[in-house]
Amino acid sequence: MACRASSKTFIMAIIDTGIDFAHPNLEKKIYQIKNFPHGIDLSFGAKKQTDPIDLDGHGTHMAGIISQETKDQVEIKILPLKYFSARATPQENMNSLMQALELAITQKVHLILYTSAGESYSLREEELFKKALKNNIFIVTSSGNQQRNIDHEKYYPCSYQLKNIICVGAYDEKKRRWEKSNYGKKTVTLFAPGENISSTLPFSSFGLLSGTSQAAAYVAARIARLFYQLKKWGVNERKLIIKTLLSSPQLLREEDLQ
Repeated sequence: MACRASSKTFIMAIIDTGIDFAHPNLEKKIYQIKNFPHGIDLSFGAKKQTDPIDLDGHGTHMAGIISQETKDQVEIKILPLKYFSARATPQENMNSLMQALELAITQKVHLILYTSAGESYSLREEELFKKALKNNIFIVTSSGNQQRNIDHEKYYPCSYQLKNIICVGAYDEKKRRWEKSNYGKKTVTLFAPGENISSTLPFSSFGLLSGTSQAAAYVAARIARLFYQLKKWGVNERKLIIKTLLSSPQLLREEDLQ
């Protein structure tokens, strides 16, 4: 299941609210599928699947963090998959989310940035995560922003605790656990910067946002870079990858926070 690092393109799917695909900091980072040059809109009621326009800002902010942290490696590309619609019901958004996850696996991406999370267990979601595992796909997800110990209070997808899931908490500007970040030494893999993170926003703008999603995007970018730095890369190399990540002063275990 491990693969040797090479010069081939690394593809990271971002399953989120869409992307400002015309943003000057993002347009060259997008992985182009035939007939879908900007990513794919799978959200409920989408009129044009070829334009995953971001009306929320979250997805564009995630993409900007990836772009900034991998700007020196043009071979790392992002595949925006929009699932969220403010007009949809929670179940309709969930259905779109599962379609996006299935599509990412079908496209044989290397990593999925997946920051949709919550308290509800989903058999379909868990089965797709297991399918991603069989296909050697890492899933980087956020620990959540509820100030909870998710070792004791289940929070998915982190609580599936599968080998391919990297669960990320956030720390603040003083390297203390960010006040809203969920935590849990058994469930949260590591912590990354998550307070006042500057990144891209819709309409070719920029702004500061805070959250465990921002921390997860930072970690996803670092894992992508390791694809070209390590002799072997893949889910079976999880221990080595996490050990290498933690050698950076920007990435910490919970017990190492201030």
